[in-house]
Order: sequence, then structure tokens, then C-alpha cells
Amino acid sequence: MGAVNASQLRKSGIALLGDVPWGTHLCQFYHSKEDLLEILVPYFKAGLENNEFCMWVTSEPLTVKDAVAAMKAAVPGFYSYVKNGQIEIIPHTDWYLKGGYFEEKRVLAGWVGKLNKALKNGYGGLRLTGNTFWIEKKDWKSFADYEATVDSVIGQYKIVAVCTYSIDKCEASEVIDVMNCHQSAIIRRAGKWEVIESASRRRAEKASELIEQKYGSLLDNALIAVFRTSLKGEIILANGAFAKIFGFKSAQEAAGQSIIPLWANPEKRKDYLAQLKEKGRVFGYEFEGITKKGKKITLLGSIVLEGDVLSCIAFDITERRKTEEALEKSEERYKLAEHATGIGSWDWNIITGVLQWSEMIEPMFGFAEGEFEATYEAFLKLVHPDDRQRVVDAVNACVEKGDDYQIEHRIVWPDSSVHWVLETGNVIRDVNGKAVRMLGIVQDITGRQQAEALLKQEKEFSENVLRTMPDGLDIVDESLRLVYMNKALEDVFGKGNVGKKCYEVYKDDKKQCENCPLKNPLGGGTQVLEVSGISGNKTFQISHTGIVLGGKRHVLEIFNDITGRKKAEEKLHIQSSALAAAANAIVLTNTDGVIEWVNPAFTELTGYSADEAVGQNPRMLKSGKQGSSFYKNLWDTVLAGNVWKGETVNRRKDGSLYPEDMTITPVRSETGKVTHFIAIKEDITARKQFEEEVMQLNNDLKNRAAELEAANKELEAFSYSTSHDLRSPLRSIDGFSQALLEDYTDRLDDKGKDFLKRLRAATQRMGQLIDDMLKLSRVTKAGLSRNEVDLSALARSVAAKLQEAEPDRDAEFVVARGIVARCDKQLVQQVFENLLGNAWKFTSRQPSARMEFGTTVKDGQQAYFIRDNGAGFDMAYAGKLFMPFQRLHSATEFPGTGIGLAIVSRVIARHGGKVWAEGSVGKGATFYFTL
Repeated sequence: MGAVNASQLRKSGIALLGDVPWGTHLCQFYHSKEDLLEILVPYFKAGLENNEFCMWVTSEPLTVKDAVAAMKAAVPGFYSYVKNGQIEIIPHTDWYLKGGYFEEKRVLAGWVGKLNKALKNGYGGLRLTGNTFWIEKKDWKSFADYEATVDSVIGQYKIVAVCTYSIDKCEASEVIDVMNCHQSAIIRRAGKWEVIESASRRRAEKASELIEQKYGSLLDNALIAVFRTSLKGEIILANGAFAKIFGFKSAQEAAGQSIIPLWANPEKRKDYLAQLKEKGRVFGYEFEGITKKGKKITLLGSIVLEGDVLSCIAFDITERRKTEEALEKSEERYKLAEHATGIGSWDWNIITGVLQWSEMIEPMFGFAEGEFEATYEAFLKLVHPDDRQRVVDAVNACVEKGDDYQIEHRIVWPDSSVHWVLETGNVIRDVNGKAVRMLGIVQDITGRQQAEALLKQEKEFSENVLRTMPDGLDIVDESLRLVYMNKALEDVFGKGNVGKKCYEVYKDDKKQCENCPLKNPLGGGTQVLEVSGISGNKTFQISHTGIVLGGKRHVLEIFNDITGRKKAEEKLHIQSSALAAAANAIVLTNTDGVIEWVNPAFTELTGYSADEAVGQNPRMLKSGKQGSSFYKNLWDTVLAGNVWKGETVNRRKDGSLYPEDMTITPVRSETGKVTHFIAIKEDITARKQFEEEVMQLNNDLKNRAAELEAANKELEAFSYSTSHDLRSPLRSIDGFSQALLEDYTDRLDDKGKDFLKRLRAATQRMGQLIDDMLKLSRVTKAGLSRNEVDLSALARSVAAKLQEAEPDRDAEFVVARGIVARCDKQLVQQVFENLLGNAWKFTSRQPSARMEFGTTVKDGQQAYFIRDNGAGFDMAYAGKLFMPFQRLHSATEFPGTGIGLAIVSRVIARHGGKVWAEGSVGKGATFYFTL
């Protein structure tokens, strides 16, 4: 920080720190709440005793209640300080996160506001601390920027700050950020508090290196000397203007040397150093220097103290002073000299918004002393409206991007007169590269500007026309070498081609092109040549015009890139060919309905040639089959920008009618305006004939279906009637046969009894056959109602009934759990009754029967199966299984009518599924079905 007056030192209250100056910015790394209290309680106790306003912003692990309790225990009469408003202890949510988010400028302005209020109330300054435990990863960058800003400006204020960071939350990179933004750090190591000094000088040098790397061009080309030195006088950074003024070979030679030998009067340097230590900055300071060759020079400069580094700008006014030496010893003479040169200086503190001007600014802008409000906004109001945005852009580019700030623009005086000024400025940045201050000068150049305006305009016009014209342009001399190439051409072929042969650049060849127009005598009109396949297969139209430059003949070449146009033409040709080759008729009209183009298919469809159709209105095809409302709807639709589709009947040139399916689509320009309509017409004569045939077939099918339905009803009535008529005699035969066996058994011999038993069995089998036929009929006609059905439960229910009927059989049913399907429960129950019933029947001769229900995947589809280990069947006869009355076993082997599997087949078919079986004789069978 350099030497500090003892009256400026404040008791820190922290034993290992001792006294510190205003502008001290420290950080503390802590592990626990106790660490915080050990440092901050004596820190604030000393602040209260020093008549300073104290502000403590808390966060975890320390609450407001903890801080108040600790201060009460350490400071006698603590509540009197609270009552008098000398100390505030608040949570971080009321300060850093006020409003729910962190905002750098609001917090910084808040500290300055607290300081101003404290000074107004008679306190010596502001002592503060803020805990950062609340910072999330997403907030770290903005808070680090805030700390860097605080570090860069705190030296200007009567503030002492200790920022506290949890070492357990900080990563290595974050610890480095914290150290870079503070003058020193307090940390406990091995149980003992230590102070780690931050090398502010090293930070300044690092900043200087950064400035030189990023803004070396701006500094070297500035019109004023820009340099930075240490308090001891060592030159840290200098620009080219500084080296030129003091006689150094370069800015690099000046770096590292002492500034003191360059002062004609070293005592004056001590004087301005004293002013700097008191005020922090000096503006418009005039002093005498000595060049390396011993020549005296006079400089006008401004200096700002930043830590232990001086940032300076200076303007060489030696020549001016030679004519005004008699005025140099008084302030009035200095003002007259400043007025004579038309130079004023300014300093804009970007962080605080404070803007300071030298007195010359006011008369330069047409104001009397004290009339001009020295603010950036007031300055902008004086800038000519046509130049204002350009000035704003230049300032922003300098601050945000580091661009050079040197601009000439007009200002309008209060009396409405227009004047010209030249502004030059440089941005000062902190160690993180953030812009904190902008320094510069303003010079009245009205006279020079007026004299140079016309010449400048002419020069700029010619240069801008050549550089910014969209077409490529070059100039070739008589030896076919390029002597000029504009930017548009450089963008295509690259820079650095001036001096090369034109054919080496454009064709990458060692000899002149065969079709080169330059083989003819140079000059004499313009020749145009189209060249393709150069620079990435581009196509150029090149015009060659002879011109005279410097008394010698040259050729002006203008390159028009027509690659896009060629591709568009090719694309248009392809599209046009495709439309012309389309099978459907296509008509293009304007918005008035006038035909502009038709394809060959149109001629084939209508009989009108393209020449006969173009220029006509499509109404020439009207047949009279559609009314006016039809065409009104058509035009209302397309004129509204919508697509119209419909069928119509049109008339050919020969008078024959034909049906047509037509789609009319609006065609829009790039701006979205409807410019044309395109109609696609399809002859649907064949389709209409087919539709009529289909309609006739549908009618025939309806009639046939009605006939079938009537026949089915008659058949159903016949079936029920027949079954009823058959049942009656069958019941009589069965009944009388049973009566004979019961009443006349003693009169019948065994053979007679056997005949009656066979007679009864045949009548019962006939009755069962009639019942099964009716079941098969009902399956076909029954309604289908699909619901979620638990097939596993259904299988278990059928199996239980079978076992109840023959409990003595050694039989096992294995039913997979949780099988559910969407089907008609009543119909599918018949599937299970027949399939499981068959499995039960055909395993009756097995000593140990096994039947299984489950699911599998067949041909990528879920299938259900019922498997048994019974008699099985020969696969050669598998095709007969599901046909009515077809049996693979005799009735004496296994009873049945041959209807059950036919019922299964029809139920599955009604569900849209299929059923099939696999088996072998004596090894069981498996029936599969899908739903």
C-alpha cells in the first residue's frame, strides 16, 4: 500500500494485524463458528471504540443471535451502541440476497450508501464483514467479480472490510480467486492464526502484462503517453508515445527503468505524490521532464494511485509552451494554454459512475464555467444526433472489447452551432481484466476538420466503394500481375495475392488461359467471359475493361459469382422437366385466372395444345355440369390462400365430357404474397367406372346377403323343427326300450337284452349328436362381447368339474397363473370345456394322466396351449381334426360325436385367431390357439 500517514491508520482489533489504513480489504478462512468469533468480535469491538460505523452480515454457521450474544459478552454497554445506531448485525438474506438474488452493483452501492450515511452522522468511516457461506456454485463467478470490484475501488473510501470464507467449502481454484481479490488473508494453521500477504505489486505487474498483451496495439498507437510506475519510480508499463517523447528506442526499453531521472524537478514529483496519497488522483498536472538526451520538455498529465502503482497519461505540450512561457507559472496562464490547444481531459470511474472533467471541457462545449453538468449523459446530449450512436458504440467497444477509442465527431453548442472534437481514451482494467476506469482527452479540431472534410469524403467514398462492393474486383497490369484486389475477392481467393500472375491465383496454373480476353490488346471496350470450376467449383461471370492508371494500361476485372444462379437455373430446369413429364395435367395461372403454362399431359387430357391454352381462362373447359356456387367456393378458397380439392366434370376440345379430380394450390412469393395458382388435374374416368362396378357389386352382395340371411333363418327353423321332431321318436324308442328291459327282463334272453341295450345306446348317441349340432349352430350365431377374462381361472374351473366327475382317476392339471386375455368369456369357456374335456378323455387309459395349460410364442405372436400325455394322433390326419363329424378314433375306443373341435375352431375364428394341433400316436397331443 506504500507509506501511509499515521493519522490514517485504524486499530484493527486483530492482534496479529495491528493498525491498518482506510481501504484495507482482507479475507478470513475459517473452519468453525468459534474461528469467526475469535477474529470478528475484537475486530468490531475496536471499530466501536474508534467511532466507526460497524456492519456485520452473518451466514451459516453463525446466526445473528450468536453474533449479538458474543458482542454483548465482549463489549461493555453493547446495547447502547445498538440503540445509537452505530452497529447493525443482519442476516445475509437481508443484504446479499435481498429480493431473492445476488446483484453486484446493488450490494456495492449499498456499502457506499452506508458509508455516506455514517460520515454524515459523524462516524469516522465504515467497518464491515460479510460471510460467504451462502454462495452456491452458480453464484461464485458473479461474487468473485464483485470482490474484484470492491478490491479495485475500496482504496478510495474510508472503509475497512474483512470477508469471511469457509475453507471447507472452497476448492483450490476458489481459494486462489479469493486471494487475488484481497490484500491479505487470515488463516489458522497448526492451531495458530497467520496473515498471508497478497502480493499486490505482483498483481499490478500481472495486470500490466495483461494490458500490454491485450491492448498493446492501442497503447502504442495512442496520441498521448500512457505509462504505469511504482511509488519508487520504477516504470512497469509504457506505450510507444511515452518512448518517443522521452527518447527511448522502444516501450520495452523503457520498462524496468526509473522515472525519476526523467523529472526536471524531482521536488515536484514529491509534491504530486503527496497529493496522490491524500486524494488518490491528480488531473491536469503540468510538469517538466528531461529526455534521455537531456532536452527539457513540458507535459500535461493525469495520474491515479492504485495501491502502490501509479497509472498516468501525459500530453507533450512543449512546443505550445515555448510560445506561452510567461503564462506557465499561474493557473490562469495554464487555462489559457489549455484553451489555445483546444485540449481537455476527463476521467470516468466505470464502477462508481463518477465522471470528472477538466475546466477546458465547458468552453469547448460552448458553456460558461459551472454551467455544464459533468456527466456522461449530459455529454451524449451534446453529441450531434447523427453521430451519437457511433460515439456510444465506440465507448462500449472500448470498455467491453478493448477496442481503440479514438473518434472524431460533431457536438452541438447551446447556440445550435456545430463543432468538431477529437476524443482519445484508454481503459484501465483490474487484475481480472475488468474495466474499472476510462481516461482520455478531448481536442477541438473544428478548423482542421472543415479543411479536410471534402478530401476525406472523396477518399472514403472511393475506398469504401471498392472495398465494400459485393462483386469481386481486381486490377491487372500489362504483365498480367495483380496490382489490386478488393475484399470481396480476397474473401474468395485469400489475401496476399497482389503481385502474382492472375492465372496463378484463379486457375492455379503456370500459363495463361487459352480463352483469356487479355490476349487481345489491352483497352478498347468491355469483354465478358464465363468461367467455371474455380475456387471450390464456383462459376464466375468476369467482365474485363481497359483502364489507364499512372499513364500505363491496366485491366479492370469485375467478378460476378453466378454459382447460385447457375444452380438455381439447373434446379428450375429439373423442376420444369419434372412438371412437364408428370402423368397428371398441370396448369399454372396468375391470380386473375389467366393460363400461363400447361404441361403435355394437359394437351393429352383436354385436346388443347399449349399455344391454344396459354392466355385463356380455364373456364374454356366448363361443361355446365357445375353451378355458380361451385365455382364461387373454389375461388373464395384459393384467393384466401388455401388449397382447394374437388371433383368436376369438364369438356374436351372435341366436346366429350370427362370426370376430373382437381387440386388447386396457391403459389407464394418470398414475401408470402400469392402470385399464381397451380392446378393438378387427374382424369378419373376409369376410377368412376370402377366405383360404379364396385357399387353394383356391393348391391349384388347386399341382395345375396339378404337371401343368405333368409335361407339361414329357414335352415335354423328347419334345424329346430327337425331336432324337435327327431327327439320325440328317439325319446319314445329309448323310453320303450328301457321299459322292456325293466318290465320284461325275465322273458328276454341275454341276446334280446343286448339288442335293447344297443338300441338305447344308439338313440342316446343320436340325441347327443342332435345337441352337438345345435351347439355348433349357436356358436356361429352367438353375439361376441369382449372383456378382460382370467383364462387361468377359467381353466382351473373346467378342470375341477372334470375331477369331480371321476375323483378316483390319477390325473394332474398344471395351470399357469395370471394368463389374461380380452375375449368373449361364454364362447371361450366352450373352447376350454372341449379341449380339456378331450385331454381328460384321451388320457383315460394312462396310469398317471397329466394335462397342462400355458402360453408360448409362435411366429412372433402369443399363443395359448393345452397339452396332454394321452393317446395322441397321427399328424397325417391333422387336417381333419376340426371338421364336423370327423373322428380319428372309433366310438368304442373313445366316445364322442366329432363336433367338439369344430366348435373350438369356429369360436377361435370368430375371435380373429387360429387353432392347430401337434401330436403323435401314443405320445399325447398339444392344441394351440390364438385370440
